Amino acid sequence: MTFTLLNAFDSRVHNLIEQALGDRLPFPSYEVPQSKIKSTYQSSKYAHESRSFEALNPSECFLLSAKESPGILIRSDFVVTDLAKCVYNGIRSTTYVDDSVYRTANIGHGQRSRTDLNARGDRIHWIATQNHSYFPALLQLLDAIRSLILDNSLLVEKFQLVKDRTSSQIAIFDDGSRFVRHTDVCHVDQATELNPLVRKITCVYYVNAVWNPDDGGCLRLYYQDKYSLSEKAWDIAPELNTLVIFRSEDVEHEVLPTSKDRLAITTWFYGLKDPILEKTSQTPTIFVGIPSYRDPECSKTVDDLLQKAASPESIYIGICMQCEEAAPEYRYLAGEKFRGRVRIDWMDYKDAAGPCIARHRVQALWNKEQYYLQIDSHMRFAERWDEFLLEELAKCPSEKAILTSYPPEYHLSAYKGDAHPHACDDGQLISPITKPTLLCASHFDGSGMLRQTGRLVQKPHNRPIPSSFWAAGFAFSSAAVIEEIPYDPFMQFLFFGEEIAMGSRLWTWGWDFFAPTKSVIYHRWSRAYRPVFQDLEDTQTGRYRVKSQARTRSLMQGKLTGKYALGHERSFEAYEAFIGVNMETKKIEQRSLWGNLDPREFIDTSAEDRSDTDARNQHE
Repeated sequence: MTFTLLNAFDSRVHNLIEQALGDRLPFPSYEVPQSKIKSTYQSSKYAHESRSFEALNPSECFLLSAKESPGILIRSDFVVTDLAKCVYNGIRSTTYVDDSVYRTANIGHGQRSRTDLNARGDRIHWIATQNHSYFPALLQLLDAIRSLILDNSLLVEKFQLVKDRTSSQIAIFDDGSRFVRHTDVCHVDQATELNPLVRKITCVYYVNAVWNPDDGGCLRLYYQDKYSLSEKAWDIAPELNTLVIFRSEDVEHEVLPTSKDRLAITTWFYGLKDPILEKTSQTPTIFVGIPSYRDPECSKTVDDLLQKAASPESIYIGICMQCEEAAPEYRYLAGEKFRGRVRIDWMDYKDAAGPCIARHRVQALWNKEQYYLQIDSHMRFAERWDEFLLEELAKCPSEKAILTSYPPEYHLSAYKGDAHPHACDDGQLISPITKPTLLCASHFDGSGMLRQTGRLVQKPHNRPIPSSFWAAGFAFSSAAVIEEIPYDPFMQFLFFGEEIAMGSRLWTWGWDFFAPTKSVIYHRWSRAYRPVFQDLEDTQTGRYRVKSQARTRSLMQGKLTGKYALGHERSFEAYEAFIGVNMETKKIEQRSLWGNLDPREFIDTSAEDRSDTDARNQHE
């Protein structure tokens, strides 16, 4: 390698010099004679004649394919050194670092494809392998990677790989760019009748000569520790000649922010949709977020949701407990029984500032679980509720779907008589109701806030029902919603207004709402059994509430800017048209009162309708 004084500088000094010059500094060059490249690395399909790498052994195949393994494999010196040097020299040449060769990478797919530099900041170039104008060493490397996977009959069989279907890409990260946590297969990549193939194996090869810890840019891989039932992370430095191999469908990963140019070549291998990886994939993890205000039902809620879950080992719970430090429910949930399963943010109930603040603190307890269930502290559950919600979410015709509604009521009175299919272990009757509920507009209150109600649907539906509104007490979705639309911590003491504010933000950021086809979660609407926040109401809390209501109106008028403003994917005016409500004139269309369904589809009983006058008691 040829070094100059520039090579001795820290990467941050490199960046400062480049900014001053207005141009890139030259990359260090490996001195490899051209004759050696040609004589040693004659290109042949999958490099059968003279391998420049070691084949995968049975143990490595097991690490990639077995259910018991994380599905990750690292080769620190993938190909022989001379080939790695040739790839480095070629890929770092002017042709391959020229901005005209690359385009800014997008996130999302199809009509939802968009540029979001906060989520993904790399520039990419798709390699057309049939184009022989690429330099020989690059083609030799790609042949080696394909041969490593496709010449292994065990992997081809396990992953049902199609040998002539691969794709390769060069990506450059720089200047603090990153790629947030994701998998290499999202919902829209799933197989269809027309295209039955999905990504199965990802191979990432790094082309960076010198890499220091201060440079950042590590590849962070996530996996589940089956012994501690906790999530672990593994950081891989993007050093030259390192090859990282992992399952595309279920290994979550991210690229951490990098302070200098970080270059990688990624190859994806495609195969038929499951059935193998459906067995090897880990059970999706769910984060359940609960705000609790002096509620003795909170501990029973946690017990019931874990007891009724199909996969309790994949569920993690975050609670903002606003109570006395000696409260029995706090002592119980903070005990050894729930260690590693329940995360608690405790605060004295006298310092509580309303539901939005509590839910904001709950979201801070999220630890990168895949799905997010937002509920209240007084809930009950049907058997295998988690399995059902995951299945329902997958049926939604939207990449960014949220299942949400006002759940039916459960009762605290003990059930008398024989065992009842909806009875809790402590004898409490949940509810005989399994029909779905749909959120509908109700009226505007004296403060100008839109109220909503839940109506019981009589007509069966085979798929989740499109909904106009969003409920704070039951919302299930991808946990990406926590990062994309976090709770606004400046909405102190806001009760009525929380749901329309969050619903507006979510919808304008491209999230769609659906009601599940049946009820599997139940809510305690009566608050007579517990203290309520209004017991401590004073003049100051009233002033805060008025201020938060004004902030809500500013949000919907488009005057609020920054992190907690409306989104840019759809306009607020489009949301008003969608739900049939004009926030300025306070006009509610007839269709909005029935959730855009025919009124005859609902059960005609006001006793089963739950307005948010009742629904907001969870925050009081």
